[in-house]
Amino acid sequence: MLIVFVITTLIVSVVQPREMSTCTDDCLSKTYCLSVDGKNDCSGKVKVRAKFSVIQQPGSYDRLRLLLLGYGIDSTSELSISLTLKALKAPTIGQTTYSCYKSSLGATKSDVFQKDSNSTTICGSSYYSDGTLSCIWIFSMYDSTWPMLKGEPAKLIDDKLYQISLGYDKVASIVAQDSSDLPIYQLQFLYCCNKVHGKDKYLFTFAEAENGINFLVHIFDSNPLATTISLKNRYGNQLLFSCLFATVTLNAKLIDEKNETKINDQIVSQYIADSSCSWSTLLHLYSSSVILKLPTDVYNLQIIFGNVVVYEENEVTLKNSCSSLSIKNFYITFIVLMFGQKLYFGLNGFDR
Repeated sequence: MLIVFVITTLIVSVVQPREMSTCTDDCLSKTYCLSVDGKNDCSGKVKVRAKFSVIQQPGSYDRLRLLLLGYGIDSTSELSISLTLKALKAPTIGQTTYSCYKSSLGATKSDVFQKDSNSTTICGSSYYSDGTLSCIWIFSMYDSTWPMLKGEPAKLIDDKLYQISLGYDKVASIVAQDSSDLPIYQLQFLYCCNKVHGKDKYLFTFAEAENGINFLVHIFDSNPLATTISLKNRYGNQLLFSCLFATVTLNAKLIDEKNETKINDQIVSQYIADSSCSWSTLLHLYSSSVILKLPTDVYNLQIIFGNVVVYEENEVTLKNSCSSLSIKNFYITFIVLMFGQKLYFGLNGFDR
Protein backbone atom coordinates (compact mmCIF):
# COMPACT_ATOMS: atom_id res chain seq x y z
CA MET A 1 0.00 0.00 0.00
CA LEU A 2 1.80 3.11 -1.17
CA ILE A 3 0.85 6.47 0.22
CA VAL A 4 1.78 9.41 -1.97
CA PHE A 5 0.50 12.84 -2.77
CA VAL A 6 -1.11 12.55 -6.19
CA ILE A 7 0.11 15.17 -8.61
CA THR A 8 -0.26 16.45 -12.13
CA THR A 9 2.96 16.76 -14.10
CA LEU A 10 4.20 18.94 -16.91
CA ILE A 11 7.66 18.70 -18.58
CA VAL A 12 8.58 21.23 -21.24
CA SER A 13 8.33 22.29 -24.98
CA VAL A 14 5.16 22.37 -27.04
CA VAL A 15 4.11 18.73 -27.47
CA GLN A 16 1.05 16.58 -26.98
CA PRO A 17 0.38 15.62 -23.35
CA ARG A 18 1.69 12.22 -22.36
CA GLU A 19 -1.07 9.96 -21.12
CA MET A 20 -0.98 8.85 -17.50
CA SER A 21 0.02 5.32 -16.63
CA THR A 22 -2.04 3.08 -14.38
CA CYS A 23 -2.39 4.68 -10.96
CA THR A 24 -1.50 1.53 -9.03
CA ASP A 25 1.10 0.42 -6.52
CA ASP A 26 2.91 -1.49 -9.28
CA CYS A 27 3.48 1.77 -11.14
CA LEU A 28 4.32 3.86 -8.08
CA SER A 29 6.93 1.45 -6.75
CA LYS A 30 9.53 -1.07 -7.90
CA THR A 31 10.02 -4.56 -6.49
CA TYR A 32 13.13 -6.73 -6.92
CA CYS A 33 13.19 -10.42 -6.01
CA LEU A 34 15.63 -13.25 -5.50
CA SER A 35 13.95 -16.64 -5.89
CA VAL A 36 14.92 -19.93 -4.33
CA ASP A 37 16.42 -21.12 -7.62
CA GLY A 38 18.59 -17.99 -7.85
CA LYS A 39 16.54 -16.21 -10.51
CA ASN A 40 15.29 -12.61 -10.36
CA ASP A 41 11.69 -13.72 -10.55
CA CYS A 42 8.95 -12.39 -8.29
CA SER A 43 6.33 -14.85 -9.53
CA GLY A 44 8.02 -17.99 -8.21
CA LYS A 45 9.06 -19.02 -4.73
CA VAL A 46 10.84 -15.95 -3.40
CA LYS A 47 13.43 -15.92 -0.62
CA VAL A 48 14.28 -12.17 -0.68
CA ARG A 49 12.02 -9.33 -1.79
CA ALA A 50 12.94 -5.63 -1.87
CA LYS A 51 10.43 -2.87 -2.60
CA PHE A 52 11.32 0.78 -3.28
CA SER A 53 8.63 3.45 -3.18
CA VAL A 54 8.54 7.22 -2.85
CA ILE A 55 6.97 9.30 -0.10
CA GLN A 56 6.50 12.77 -1.53
CA GLN A 57 6.84 15.64 0.93
CA PRO A 58 5.80 19.10 -0.26
CA GLY A 59 8.32 21.68 0.89
CA SER A 60 11.14 19.20 1.39
CA TYR A 61 13.10 16.44 -0.26
CA ASP A 62 11.12 13.41 -1.30
CA ARG A 63 11.88 10.31 0.75
CA LEU A 64 12.59 6.81 -0.47
CA ARG A 65 11.11 3.90 1.43
CA LEU A 66 12.85 0.53 1.21
CA LEU A 67 11.06 -2.56 2.44
CA LEU A 68 13.27 -5.69 2.65
CA LEU A 69 11.75 -9.11 3.31
CA GLY A 70 13.33 -12.54 3.79
CA TYR A 71 11.21 -15.71 3.73
CA GLY A 72 11.50 -19.26 5.01
CA ILE A 73 13.77 -18.36 7.92
CA ASP A 74 13.71 -20.81 10.82
CA SER A 75 13.10 -19.31 14.26
CA THR A 76 16.43 -20.68 15.55
CA SER A 77 18.51 -19.58 12.57
CA GLU A 78 20.99 -16.70 12.54
CA LEU A 79 20.76 -15.02 9.15
CA SER A 80 21.02 -11.72 7.28
CA ILE A 81 19.37 -10.46 4.11
CA SER A 82 20.60 -7.38 2.27
CA LEU A 83 20.30 -5.02 -0.66
CA THR A 84 23.35 -3.32 -2.18
CA LEU A 85 23.51 -0.39 -4.59
CA LYS A 86 26.86 -0.18 -6.39
CA ALA A 87 27.91 2.90 -8.37
CA LEU A 88 29.19 1.59 -11.70
CA LYS A 89 31.27 4.77 -12.10
CA ALA A 90 33.24 3.95 -8.94
CA PRO A 91 32.45 0.33 -7.94
CA THR A 92 35.29 0.00 -5.41
CA ILE A 93 34.02 2.80 -3.17
CA GLY A 94 30.48 3.61 -4.30
CA GLN A 95 28.58 0.87 -2.47
CA THR A 96 25.75 1.18 0.03
CA THR A 97 24.35 -1.95 1.71
CA TYR A 98 21.08 -2.16 3.64
CA SER A 99 21.23 -5.19 5.96
CA CYS A 100 18.48 -6.92 7.92
CA TYR A 101 19.69 -9.36 10.61
CA LYS A 102 18.08 -11.97 12.87
CA SER A 103 19.93 -13.71 15.68
CA SER A 104 19.37 -17.34 16.69
CA LEU A 105 17.38 -16.03 19.68
CA GLY A 106 15.03 -14.00 17.48
CA ALA A 107 16.45 -10.51 18.06
CA THR A 108 16.53 -8.34 14.94
CA LYS A 109 18.60 -5.40 13.71
CA SER A 110 18.70 -3.19 10.63
CA ASP A 111 21.70 -1.12 9.54
CA VAL A 112 23.28 0.66 6.58
CA PHE A 113 26.92 0.30 5.52
CA GLN A 114 28.53 3.05 3.43
CA LYS A 115 31.72 1.81 1.78
CA ASP A 116 32.49 5.37 0.71
CA SER A 117 33.17 6.32 4.34
CA ASN A 118 33.62 2.78 5.71
CA SER A 119 30.89 3.46 8.26
CA THR A 120 27.84 1.58 9.52
CA THR A 121 24.69 3.23 10.88
CA ILE A 122 22.21 1.23 12.92
CA CYS A 123 18.83 2.53 11.80
CA GLY A 124 15.47 1.56 10.37
CA SER A 125 12.88 -0.82 11.76
CA SER A 126 13.22 -4.62 11.93
CA TYR A 127 10.80 -7.41 12.75
CA TYR A 128 10.63 -11.22 12.65
CA SER A 129 7.46 -13.32 12.71
CA ASP A 130 6.38 -16.72 11.39
CA GLY A 131 9.48 -17.32 9.28
CA THR A 132 9.58 -13.82 7.74
CA LEU A 133 12.30 -11.26 8.49
CA SER A 134 11.30 -7.69 7.66
CA CYS A 135 13.11 -4.33 7.68
CA ILE A 136 12.06 -0.82 6.64
CA TRP A 137 14.22 2.23 5.98
CA ILE A 138 12.88 5.69 5.11
CA PHE A 139 15.47 8.24 4.00
CA SER A 140 15.85 11.47 2.04
CA MET A 141 18.74 12.69 -0.08
CA TYR A 142 20.51 14.34 2.82
CA ASP A 143 20.11 11.60 5.41
CA SER A 144 23.22 9.61 6.28
CA THR A 145 21.50 6.44 5.06
CA TRP A 146 21.03 7.70 1.49
CA PRO A 147 23.52 6.06 -0.92
CA MET A 148 26.78 8.00 -1.03
CA LEU A 149 29.46 8.48 -3.70
CA LYS A 150 32.71 10.37 -3.10
CA GLY A 151 31.32 12.08 -0.03
CA GLU A 152 28.17 13.32 -1.79
CA PRO A 153 24.60 11.95 -1.93
CA ALA A 154 24.14 9.69 -4.93
CA LYS A 155 22.16 11.41 -7.68
CA LEU A 156 19.59 8.67 -8.09
CA ILE A 157 17.17 11.08 -9.79
CA ASP A 158 19.56 11.85 -12.64
CA ASP A 159 22.00 8.91 -12.70
CA LYS A 160 20.87 5.34 -13.47
CA LEU A 161 24.33 3.76 -13.29
CA TYR A 162 23.76 1.93 -10.00
CA GLN A 163 23.76 -1.86 -9.98
CA ILE A 164 21.37 -3.53 -7.51
CA SER A 165 22.05 -6.83 -5.72
CA LEU A 166 20.11 -8.86 -3.17
CA GLY A 167 21.74 -11.06 -0.56
CA TYR A 168 20.48 -14.04 1.44
CA ASP A 169 22.78 -15.28 4.19
CA LYS A 170 26.24 -15.06 2.56
CA VAL A 171 25.13 -15.35 -1.07
CA ALA A 172 24.42 -12.26 -3.22
CA SER A 173 22.96 -12.01 -6.70
CA ILE A 174 22.60 -9.09 -9.11
CA VAL A 175 18.91 -8.35 -9.70
CA ALA A 176 19.27 -5.20 -11.84
CA GLN A 177 22.17 -3.98 -13.96
CA ASP A 178 21.15 -0.36 -13.40
CA SER A 179 18.72 1.69 -11.33
CA SER A 180 16.57 3.04 -14.16
CA ASP A 181 13.49 1.26 -12.78
CA LEU A 182 13.64 2.98 -9.39
CA PRO A 183 10.52 5.16 -9.09
CA ILE A 184 12.64 8.19 -8.16
CA TYR A 185 14.80 8.00 -11.31
CA GLN A 186 13.82 10.92 -13.58
CA LEU A 187 10.92 11.34 -11.08
CA GLN A 188 9.06 8.70 -13.09
CA PHE A 189 6.70 7.91 -10.20
CA LEU A 190 4.99 11.20 -11.06
CA TYR A 191 3.83 9.74 -14.36
CA CYS A 192 1.63 7.11 -12.77
CA CYS A 193 -1.47 9.00 -11.70
CA ASN A 194 -1.57 12.07 -13.93
CA LYS A 195 -0.80 13.26 -17.44
CA VAL A 196 2.75 14.36 -18.15
CA HIS A 197 3.44 17.09 -20.69
CA GLY A 198 6.58 18.07 -22.58
CA LYS A 199 10.10 16.73 -22.83
CA ASP A 200 13.75 17.45 -22.04
CA LYS A 201 14.99 18.61 -18.66
CA TYR A 202 12.24 20.84 -17.26
CA LEU A 203 9.62 19.47 -14.89
CA PHE A 204 6.67 21.29 -13.33
CA THR A 205 4.11 19.54 -11.14
CA PHE A 206 1.24 20.61 -8.94
CA ALA A 207 -1.07 18.84 -6.53
CA GLU A 208 -4.35 20.09 -5.18
CA ALA A 209 -4.36 19.37 -1.45
CA GLU A 210 -7.15 19.76 1.09
CA ASN A 211 -6.65 23.50 1.72
CA GLY A 212 -4.24 24.58 -0.99
CA ILE A 213 -2.01 23.64 -3.89
CA ASN A 214 1.54 22.27 -3.77
CA PHE A 215 3.82 23.19 -6.69
CA LEU A 216 7.16 21.74 -7.74
CA VAL A 217 9.74 22.69 -10.36
CA HIS A 218 12.63 20.32 -11.03
CA ILE A 219 15.39 21.01 -13.55
CA PHE A 220 17.50 18.07 -14.71
CA ASP A 221 20.65 20.20 -14.70
CA SER A 222 23.39 20.51 -12.10
CA ASN A 223 23.50 24.32 -12.50
CA PRO A 224 19.92 25.42 -13.26
CA LEU A 225 19.15 28.95 -14.38
CA ALA A 226 16.34 31.00 -12.88
CA THR A 227 13.05 29.35 -13.86
CA THR A 228 9.67 31.09 -13.96
CA ILE A 229 6.21 29.54 -14.08
CA SER A 230 3.65 31.80 -15.77
CA LEU A 231 -0.07 31.06 -15.43
CA LYS A 232 -2.42 33.47 -17.26
CA ASN A 233 -6.19 33.08 -17.16
CA ARG A 234 -8.77 34.04 -19.80
CA TYR A 235 -9.21 37.50 -18.25
CA GLY A 236 -5.52 38.34 -18.58
CA ASN A 237 -4.72 37.91 -14.89
CA GLN A 238 -1.26 36.38 -14.57
CA LEU A 239 0.60 34.52 -11.83
CA LEU A 240 4.40 34.47 -11.95
CA PHE A 241 6.44 32.18 -9.70
CA SER A 242 10.19 32.61 -10.16
CA CYS A 243 12.70 30.14 -8.71
CA LEU A 244 16.12 31.74 -8.38
CA PHE A 245 18.32 28.73 -7.69
CA ALA A 246 21.56 30.73 -7.39
CA THR A 247 20.23 32.82 -4.50
CA VAL A 248 17.79 30.21 -3.12
CA THR A 249 14.92 32.66 -3.56
CA LEU A 250 11.31 32.38 -4.71
CA ASN A 251 9.51 35.47 -6.05
CA ALA A 252 5.74 35.46 -6.60
CA LYS A 253 3.63 38.07 -8.41
CA LEU A 254 0.02 38.54 -9.44
CA ILE A 255 -0.46 40.85 -12.44
CA ASP A 256 -3.92 42.14 -13.37
CA GLU A 257 -5.07 44.99 -15.59
CA LYS A 258 -4.61 47.52 -12.78
CA ASN A 259 -1.75 46.31 -10.60
CA GLU A 260 1.40 44.24 -10.33
CA THR A 261 1.35 42.82 -6.79
CA LYS A 262 4.03 40.88 -4.96
CA ILE A 263 2.34 37.93 -3.25
CA ASN A 264 5.24 36.29 -1.41
CA ASP A 265 3.26 36.82 1.78
CA GLN A 266 0.61 34.46 0.36
CA ILE A 267 3.12 31.62 -0.07
CA VAL A 268 2.41 29.19 2.77
CA SER A 269 5.73 27.34 2.50
CA GLN A 270 8.67 27.15 0.12
CA TYR A 271 11.80 25.06 -0.34
CA ILE A 272 14.66 25.48 -2.82
CA ALA A 273 17.70 23.23 -3.00
CA ASP A 274 19.94 21.97 -5.79
CA SER A 275 17.68 21.62 -8.85
CA SER A 276 14.31 21.54 -7.08
CA CYS A 277 11.99 24.37 -6.12
CA SER A 278 8.69 23.77 -4.35
CA TRP A 279 6.08 26.00 -2.78
CA SER A 280 2.53 25.86 -1.46
CA THR A 281 -0.33 28.36 -1.68
CA LEU A 282 -3.89 28.56 -0.48
CA LEU A 283 -6.67 27.87 -2.98
CA HIS A 284 -7.30 31.60 -3.48
CA LEU A 285 -4.68 34.26 -4.31
CA TYR A 286 -5.51 37.95 -4.43
CA SER A 287 -4.44 41.53 -5.08
CA SER A 288 -6.28 44.72 -4.19
CA SER A 289 -8.38 44.42 -7.35
CA VAL A 290 -8.76 40.70 -8.13
CA ILE A 291 -9.18 37.30 -6.47
CA LEU A 292 -8.01 34.17 -8.29
CA LYS A 293 -9.73 30.90 -7.42
CA LEU A 294 -6.95 28.58 -8.52
CA PRO A 295 -8.73 25.19 -8.91
CA THR A 296 -11.74 26.59 -10.78
CA ASP A 297 -9.96 28.69 -13.42
CA VAL A 298 -8.25 27.77 -16.70
CA TYR A 299 -4.73 28.98 -17.48
CA ASN A 300 -2.25 29.30 -20.29
CA LEU A 301 1.03 27.91 -18.97
CA GLN A 302 4.56 29.01 -19.85
CA ILE A 303 7.80 27.72 -18.39
CA ILE A 304 10.63 30.21 -18.79
CA PHE A 305 14.21 28.99 -18.31
CA GLY A 306 16.55 31.95 -18.00
CA ASN A 307 14.82 34.35 -20.40
CA VAL A 308 13.66 31.72 -22.87
CA VAL A 309 10.16 30.24 -23.04
CA VAL A 310 10.84 26.50 -23.20
CA TYR A 311 7.27 25.24 -22.88
CA GLU A 312 3.78 26.54 -23.59
CA GLU A 313 0.41 24.92 -23.10
CA ASN A 314 -3.13 26.26 -23.16
CA GLU A 315 -6.15 25.33 -21.02
CA VAL A 316 -4.32 24.02 -17.99
CA THR A 317 -6.37 23.52 -14.84
CA LEU A 318 -4.83 23.23 -11.38
CA LYS A 319 -6.86 20.18 -10.52
CA ASN A 320 -5.76 16.62 -9.90
CA SER A 321 -6.82 14.03 -12.43
CA CYS A 322 -6.96 11.49 -9.60
CA SER A 323 -8.06 11.95 -6.01
CA SER A 324 -5.22 13.03 -3.74
CA LEU A 325 -4.40 12.34 -0.12
CA SER A 326 -4.27 15.11 2.44
CA ILE A 327 -1.18 16.01 4.44
CA LYS A 328 -3.01 14.78 7.53
CA ASN A 329 -3.39 11.32 6.02
CA PHE A 330 0.27 11.33 5.01
CA TYR A 331 1.48 11.82 8.56
CA ILE A 332 -0.90 9.14 9.87
CA THR A 333 0.55 6.77 7.31
CA PHE A 334 4.11 7.73 8.22
CA ILE A 335 3.44 6.87 11.87
CA VAL A 336 1.94 3.51 10.88
CA LEU A 337 5.00 2.77 8.77
CA MET A 338 7.46 3.53 11.54
CA PHE A 339 5.70 1.95 14.48
CA GLY A 340 3.19 -0.50 13.02
CA GLN A 341 5.26 -2.45 10.56
CA LYS A 342 3.48 -5.75 11.29
CA LEU A 343 0.16 -4.20 10.26
CA TYR A 344 1.82 -2.68 7.21
CA PHE A 345 3.24 -6.00 6.01
CA GLY A 346 -0.14 -7.65 6.34
CA LEU A 347 -1.93 -4.92 4.39
CA ASN A 348 0.54 -5.26 1.54
CA GLY A 349 -0.10 -8.98 1.24
CA PHE A 350 3.48 -10.14 0.75
CA ASP A 351 3.42 -13.89 0.20
CA ARG A 352 6.21 -16.34 0.34
